[in-house]
Amino acid sequence: MEPFIGDYYNDTPNCVNVIDKMNEELSEVQNENELLKKRLAILENINNCPKPTITIIKGEDIEKYESLNDDIEKELKEILNQSKVQDDDEHSLDMEDIFLSSNKLVKILKKYLVNETEEWCKYRIDSALNKYESLRYLNSYWWERIIKDDVLCDKIIDMIVESIMGDEYEPRISELYVVQCNKCNGYNSYDDIRYDKDDNTTICFNCSEEMFDDY
Repeated sequence: MEPFIGDYYNDTPNCVNVIDKMNEELSEVQNENELLKKRLAILENINNCPKPTITIIKGEDIEKYESLNDDIEKELKEILNQSKVQDDDEHSLDMEDIFLSSNKLVKILKKYLVNETEEWCKYRIDSALNKYESLRYLNSYWWERIIKDDVLCDKIIDMIVESIMGDEYEPRISELYVVQCNKCNGYNSYDDIRYDKDDNTTICFNCSEEMFDDY
């Protein structure tokens, strides 16, 4: 690049400013590429996640599954409560021990969700626990356990169980077992279906509300 007349009067040649500007643009492009790579990795991870098996059950079988959520939650809490440690007059929560208990939690899911693969059960547990990785890190970094007080310990355990059972980011466990509505022919989770034993018919809550509105 040939020098400009103004370059003789400036501290830095004009070409230096051009190079600096090009470097800035290059840096912006590189940052955008890194961001796109991260987004792509997230999408690839979602696509590679094990898919759950959706089981279709009959209306007369709904009663067998009504206690499913409660039974799973009860056993999950029994395992997680073992990570509560007695410290003087209060309990503290050992987050590292909770993560070490993941295999036990997987076995509980597999025990009740017989149609699901162990791979999916493991993914579900790992996905739920990963949301609390920051608490695990703080727990290991600090010289003592940071989660103290019985109420707080129970709150964290309830949140972990809720993540496992299904929250806004994951499908609910009850959605793995669906029943066909005899009115709209759509499939809904068993806890969103009303079964009439006398007529041996099923109706989802949406159809039920529509029928109610008609009156």
